[in-house]
Amino acid sequence: MSRAVLLEGGEARKIVLTSTTLIGRHWTCHIRLQDARVPLYWVEVRWLQDAWGWRALSAEDRTQGTGRVRDGRWKVLSGAGSSVHLGSTVHIRFTDLEPPNLVLEEPISGRRLENSNALELVEWGDSGVRPLGDEDSPFVGNGASLSLDGSVWRVWLPTDWKTYREPRLNLALDAVHLEVGLSPLRAILTQGMESIEVTGSKARLLFVYALARINDIPDEEGWLSTQDALERWKAVGGPPEAQALRVAWERGKIRTALTRKEAIHAGELFERERRGTAWFVRLALPPDAIALTD
Repeated sequence: MSRAVLLEGGEARKIVLTSTTLIGRHWTCHIRLQDARVPLYWVEVRWLQDAWGWRALSAEDRTQGTGRVRDGRWKVLSGAGSSVHLGSTVHIRFTDLEPPNLVLEEPISGRRLENSNALELVEWGDSGVRPLGDEDSPFVGNGASLSLDGSVWRVWLPTDWKTYREPRLNLALDAVHLEVGLSPLRAILTQGMESIEVTGSKARLLFVYALARINDIPDEEGWLSTQDALERWKAVGGPPEAQALRVAWERGKIRTALTRKEAIHAGELFERERRGTAWFVRLALPPDAIALTD
């Protein structure tokens, strides 16, 4: 988690750093300051793929801070405790310089949700994020706006969130196997020598779809309506108070968990089919690629 403490006018506030954070007085800045001596656009803090750096956009003669120079104007922060200040007017002390995480920002209020809190609202896929449970919405990328529960949020993704190594799993390819059970409650997806484990409520829902894919042949071949999936989920220990929308949320959380664990094309795990006004969903894996451990 990347954080800093900003001191202005004797008051301190904690701030969360996104992959690019603009600080100044202008209303478009991510971190807005009030002191009239601060430039409209003062400092930019950015993740430089391997470290955090900062640069002064205005008032360069009055802005001082730590860091070695890179690529002309960027100063690379050496670690927690590094700082930047505008004379005695504003002081920024960096307290945590971990790589950036997913952040949702509400521009009007300045409120920010990061990582696990953000993932209660959005699904994270190969090409960005979309509202959790809304499987018809397109994914949006870094800096884009997203409407969630009547509010507009700006999306900030880590600049290097896509892995440049070989993915652990590619769900668009064949030879993916699923082993899932209720005791212990876990699901393991395997491809070659690599595997990814999913636990908790996500594994429980995977069990429901896996059981249907194996047993509902030849009648439905694993296709479940939302209501059917919900009832079967509750029957194997899913939350009794859950509503139908929760099923789509959990599918989104499954795909997000796989993406964060270096799987690509996680959206290929489920297939969707429209019948009249209703959507039916099933696991895309063939029955012989699924094993139940219970």
